[in-house]
Amino acid sequence: MWFEHATAVAPAAAEPIVNRAIILTRLARADEALELLQTRHSAAQTHPRYWTARGAAELEAGDLAGAQCSYTALLQRDPNHPRGLQGRAQVALRRGASDAVAWHERGLAAVPGDRHVIAGLAQALLGQGRLQEAYRYTEALATQVPDWIEGLEGHAAVRWANGEHAHFADHYAAAASYAPSPALYQSWATTLAGVDRHLDAAAIAAKARSLWPSDRQCALLEAVYAGAAGDHDRANRLFSVQPIPKEWRVHVARHRIRMGDPAVADTLLAQVLVDEPENVAAWALRDVAWRLLGDPRHQWLSGQEGLVQELPLSLSSIDMGEIIALLESLHDHSTMPIGQSVKDGSQTVGALLERMEPAIGILSRTVEKVVAQYRAALPGYDAAHPLLRHRDAAWQVKGSWSIRLLGSGRHASHIHPQGLLSSAAYFVVPPQVDDADRSGWLDLGRPPADLGTHLSPMATIRPRPGYCVLFPSMLFHGTRPIFGGTRMSMAFDVASRRTRLP
Repeated sequence: MWFEHATAVAPAAAEPIVNRAIILTRLARADEALELLQTRHSAAQTHPRYWTARGAAELEAGDLAGAQCSYTALLQRDPNHPRGLQGRAQVALRRGASDAVAWHERGLAAVPGDRHVIAGLAQALLGQGRLQEAYRYTEALATQVPDWIEGLEGHAAVRWANGEHAHFADHYAAAASYAPSPALYQSWATTLAGVDRHLDAAAIAAKARSLWPSDRQCALLEAVYAGAAGDHDRANRLFSVQPIPKEWRVHVARHRIRMGDPAVADTLLAQVLVDEPENVAAWALRDVAWRLLGDPRHQWLSGQEGLVQELPLSLSSIDMGEIIALLESLHDHSTMPIGQSVKDGSQTVGALLERMEPAIGILSRTVEKVVAQYRAALPGYDAAHPLLRHRDAAWQVKGSWSIRLLGSGRHASHIHPQGLLSSAAYFVVPPQVDDADRSGWLDLGRPPADLGTHLSPMATIRPRPGYCVLFPSMLFHGTRPIFGGTRMSMAFDVASRRTRLP
């Protein structure tokens, strides 16, 4: 508010413009920050912090091409600007550029020992298949900066990629002995839960709760992971706190579904959605509760015709071949991520559709057409519906990645809490998809197994190369395991810019 006053009083002053944009970006209002910076471009463009603030806002908004232009404009003025080099390196990493390592090395030369640049360099090396080099950097960060959570998480990811599955998070113990904090223990527990070690995660959270008994987040994590591990008595005790903290309500509702109380869950979720009408997790669980209760609103929420569509990508055989070859090469240097739905397979890092290769440009333009087709076939605008209220808004792709399943690979049932619309586009499928057990098929609407609802999927869709399935992000989805061969797909999320189209 005060910077808004300052920009009104002195519209030609660069400092209040830049500082207000920085604050807006930190508040996850990057679109507003960019609008401010663009409208005041002539007044502030000579100020170096204008370009760093603009690049940061563009990164936050997912406009990687715009961020690259902003950081390049700054480096043309000052080739050794530390923040400019760091930002340019981050763009190269997120776009999967071949020079990502070189940009990070330039950034590190400008600011020797900077932990953020070192962590980015490790990710860039990992993306090029240089695992042991990446390992040395992340190990140094975890050892020398043991209180830096991002460094501990990065080392866990590299250790997992290195095959240290039984001990990939052991370095947290040494860090906790040196610099214990609730945030460190919470990261430790979340990292273990990310590979389905829920009982171990609950034990770490319980240790944290004993050290900081007044920290509600430690208690919440213990309850969540105990419930996921099947220790329902412990979860019941921890979730019985009254009044229920607002930030607990979705988790308590999920547990009430697990315990066979969908009506109680529905009441809690209704309260959440009054305060947070865009809460994707709350809508997903409410849909499950309505199905269990036989509530006809389930049909309105996720059963309307047009909410789930299967559309052709309309790619030529040459384009399909080039895209498949590129995705295969990316997966050869990718690993199974921690905390994602992929089980026995790999997932690409960064924004796939923002990459620089010509094949990705073709794929990106194809996605734009498919999303436009999907929108055109949707039911009409509905202000109460979590997707249809955005039917006529400006949409943008907010995330994109590829997944390659091998062996007995599958996706656990999950949602995309940051999305409005989600997808699965297919490029390679194993021959077993035509078997009676529907190996590798997409299940839409089957709740996660730990909820114990035994609800059947609302739809089961055979993956077809060259086709894309689009559906609301709040719809639980997963895949049936494959048994041999390869299943390679691409996924992307679409979000709303919250501005109505003319």
